[in-house]
Amino acid sequence: MNKFTLILHPLLPSWTMVIIVLIFAFFLWKEIKRRLKFLAARIVALFIIFLTVLGLLYRPATTKQQSAVNHLLLTPDYRRSTVDSLLGGNPKLTVIRTTEVQAYTTNDVVKSPSEIAALHHSVQYITGQGLPHYVLESLDTPHFQFIPGNVITGIQHLAPHEPYEANQFGFVRGLFRNTGNTTLILSGPSGAEDSVTFRNDGPIPFELQFYPKQPGNFVYTLTARNGTQLVRERLPVVVSASRKLRILFLQKFPTAETRYLKNYLSEKGHGVVVRYQTSQSNFRYEYSNVSAVQINRLTPTRINSFDLIFIDTSSLKELGNDEASSLQKAIQEGLGLILLMDELPRKGSLAYRLLPVNGTIASDTVHLPLSRLEKHTFPIIPVALSPDPSLNAILQHANKILSGYRNTGGGKVGFQLLKETYRRSLEGNMEDYAAVWAPLVSKTARSTKTQFQIGLLTPFPYYENEPINIDVITGEQKPTLLADSIGVPLTEDVTVDDYWLGKIWARKRGWHSLSIQEDSTQLSYYVSDNEEWRSLRISQQVQENRLASSVHSKFKKSTYDEEVEVSPLYFYILFLLAAGFLWLAPKI
Repeated sequence: MNKFTLILHPLLPSWTMVIIVLIFAFFLWKEIKRRLKFLAARIVALFIIFLTVLGLLYRPATTKQQSAVNHLLLTPDYRRSTVDSLLGGNPKLTVIRTTEVQAYTTNDVVKSPSEIAALHHSVQYITGQGLPHYVLESLDTPHFQFIPGNVITGIQHLAPHEPYEANQFGFVRGLFRNTGNTTLILSGPSGAEDSVTFRNDGPIPFELQFYPKQPGNFVYTLTARNGTQLVRERLPVVVSASRKLRILFLQKFPTAETRYLKNYLSEKGHGVVVRYQTSQSNFRYEYSNVSAVQINRLTPTRINSFDLIFIDTSSLKELGNDEASSLQKAIQEGLGLILLMDELPRKGSLAYRLLPVNGTIASDTVHLPLSRLEKHTFPIIPVALSPDPSLNAILQHANKILSGYRNTGGGKVGFQLLKETYRRSLEGNMEDYAAVWAPLVSKTARSTKTQFQIGLLTPFPYYENEPINIDVITGEQKPTLLADSIGVPLTEDVTVDDYWLGKIWARKRGWHSLSIQEDSTQLSYYVSDNEEWRSLRISQQVQENRLASSVHSKFKKSTYDEEVEVSPLYFYILFLLAAGFLWLAPKI
């Protein structure tokens, strides 16, 4: 039994109905006051005019129950054996295909991806590469079962990277599906940076390393070489300038480690204050890139003037209750702190309250490959940290965390287990020395507070004339988002306050920018050529179709409700007839 449902698609806000009713009431009153014949017929004609105006402005539609016609949709790289098997088990399947696919039989029904939305109720199977993400988004609760097609070799996954900073090692990590011997080469503006060779078949994780020396937007190249075959992909890399921080060292006495670390940070332009304790109440100070300031006590004002504090456990023990309380509160509010220690904090101590980590006795040395050229041997605190999901590893080797941080409120508390790292500086190997300290400093320091944050929900790569979904996180102010200086409409999420969503279409290949008009927040992104990143795109598309299939395929229905809009022609005809009668009535 069919059920009748009326659906409205109004052109105007719902409150305009009140104005229309008032206007109708006025004309009804005027019509009743006119002393003419056919009063009842004139009132009926006026009601018809009222209803036709509502029909034209509110566009009613009805639902019609339809029997689902089962379709098998072919997309590129489908397996013919899969189609034969599906048709053998269900001869009533109707085969359709996207425009990129060669005909399976002479009776194929050809449909472009944009037309699939109209058939989403009847598509029972999709095989091959599947549908692009923007087509899947247009489907209203899809009910298909997805069967992947032929496996594509090449880059299958690129791990999202943290923002790259100048003069720090950056990494490109991902998954490569290999056949034969393939060499993957990462090249930058100055030439080849790193490479890796795959000798086994199948999906293999990879990691390539590079060292950007300047901030800016760059296009690196990933080249897969297999015999005489070369596949080159352009890899966009955004390198930001390192933030200039205000850093405070609190130490009982100077050490070679902190002396070289202070010099390194000063050379990078950071403002550094070093305080050594010479007696119970006297201190010696050193300053780099900052004005001289006396810090005899850690008051909230003094602490909050710094982005990062290095403190050894001896100095931490000397803090009074007020100083310890101020330090803990400052960390909760965003301060970064790095503990310089010779052993793990003891339970019950202030150091343990700041960094509650535990571990077991382990080797006191580690052979660490900071760069591809050589390994370095470092003495370390002889412990292996116990697994803890609250710890964020920065430097690790063989599943052993060597440096990292722990979030504490709005701030972070970091640690470094490596010792005598200054020897890399003595050897003149500043790149490897920076690899030890620069990530720890930048990630532990106080985060920059911004009113707006722009993100790309659609994963890389991006292509011309294809939609890119965007989100913007704000304070209480509605953002004005600009894409290459053109305004982008945003809608606020219905469940999350101050979370805005939008969509853009890039018109040409190359670098583009998103910015917020209200402040300096900006995000750069790169639009690739349509022929680039084919294996990565197909792999992502297959995963998206698998997810849609696993979520919805079990809800396949034999019938569905089709929405049928009432033709506006009916309303125009009724309006003309009723209006014509009202015009003609006084003349009869």
